[in-house]
Amino acid sequence: MASRLQHIDFYQLAGGEVSELAAQLTEKSQSVGKKTIIYAPKSEAQNVSRALWVLRDLSFLAHGIDGDDGAEFAHIWVSSDPNENQIAAEFAILLFGQLVPDMTAYERCFVLFNGKDEAGLQEARSQWKSLSSQHQGLCRYFAKTDEGKWEQKAAG
Repeated sequence: MASRLQHIDFYQLAGGEVSELAAQLTEKSQSVGKKTIIYAPKSEAQNVSRALWVLRDLSFLAHGIDGDDGAEFAHIWVSSDPNENQIAAEFAILLFGQLVPDMTAYERCFVLFNGKDEAGLQEARSQWKSLSSQHQGLCRYFAKTDEGKWEQKAAG
C-alpha cells in the first residue's frame, strides 16, 4: 500500500497546555471531515478527554476513550496504545513522547511537546532527527510567535 502520509507536524508549546492544543487540532480536523486519534499515556488520557469536553463553552467534541464502546461510530478517539487505530483515523495526534509504529498509515501526524520540559524537548529533538531522515521533506516544526500565532520555523 502506498503511503498516505502528507506531513508530520511538530508543535512546541511553551508550557503545559498539550491537552488543550490536542483538542484545538482535533476540532480543526473535524472541520475538514477527518477522523482523529489522540495517543497519550494512560496517566494523561483523562486530561485529554476533559480538554475535548470543555474546549468551547457552548459545544464539545464527542469522543471515545480506551475501554469505551462505540469505536465503530466514533470520529475522535483517545488511546494509550499506539499499535491500535480503533476508528481507522486519518489523523494522529501524538502526546508526551508517543509514536506510532507506522506513520505512513495516517495522512497527517501531529507531535506535540512541552518545550519547557527538558526531557520532553530532548525526546522531541530525537524524534525529529529520526522521522525527518525516514520521511524526508514531510516534517515541519511550528512554534508560537510573541503574538500567539503558530509559525513554521523549520522543515525537514
